Amino acid sequence: MATDATGTPTTNYSIPKFNKAVDAPSGEGGNQQMDAIDTLLANSATLLGAKARVIVRKNTGSDVGARRRLNLIEGSGITLTVADDSVNEEVDVTIAASAPTSGVVLLDDHTVSGSVLATYDTNTRLGGNIPQTYRELRLVVDARGDTAATTTPINLRFNNDSGANYDYQFVQGNAAVAGALETFAATQIVFVGMPAATAPANVSGGMELLCPNYAGTTWHKWIHGHNNIKRGTATTDLFVRTYLGNWRSTAAITRLSLTPAAGNFAIGSRFMLYGIS
Repeated sequence: MATDATGTPTTNYSIPKFNKAVDAPSGEGGNQQMDAIDTLLANSATLLGAKARVIVRKNTGSDVGARRRLNLIEGSGITLTVADDSVNEEVDVTIAASAPTSGVVLLDDHTVSGSVLATYDTNTRLGGNIPQTYRELRLVVDARGDTAATTTPINLRFNNDSGANYDYQFVQGNAAVAGALETFAATQIVFVGMPAATAPANVSGGMELLCPNYAGTTWHKWIHGHNNIKRGTATTDLFVRTYLGNWRSTAAITRLSLTPAAGNFAIGSRFMLYGIS
């Protein structure tokens, strides 16, 4: 049984403090005290634990638990590399995440702010080529121009190609009137575009483009898309168009750009590029 410094039994282990070197305690009480100290030291790993407990918390919320071991589990698309660094008294964890291989992935979401934008260019936004790991590209645009007009067209090019290599067809609805137009050997695909500076305030135009098999190298590339525009509040001020566009190239699409026919994209215009698997 453990005792205190006077030999009185106690339920807790305690180690007396000595201000100077002394001989080991003698007598029955001293022997019991030394036995207790020896037991405490011999079983310290069991009684106290060789490792301190770590409190784990998620997103600075409430504590999840306090344990001596933290188990890291690799989720989908995650690879963990764990190494014990004894020199720095730490365990290093490296987390690597791979891009999703299925579904819809947002590649870029850019809202024009600070100053107007002359051209939306994926090379500038992505810092290089469009990733070639998806089946389709989808581009969604909500934009307005700053030129002094009610509307301005938007021009689309692939891979910075300014040659006469684009063909396109659209059908249009404007009030109760339908229309259509085809164009061959153009230097870009021209969309009806967006409202501009003299259109009603706070009005924007929308575009949605889909480009299947953009990374293929067998066929010429084609797109399918929609474009809508509002230039006022009177009849014939609403337009909607459906497009088919073709680029006369078997090269994979690694870059695309949108440029207003006049002026710039106004502050607040937004561009969202998705990869679809």
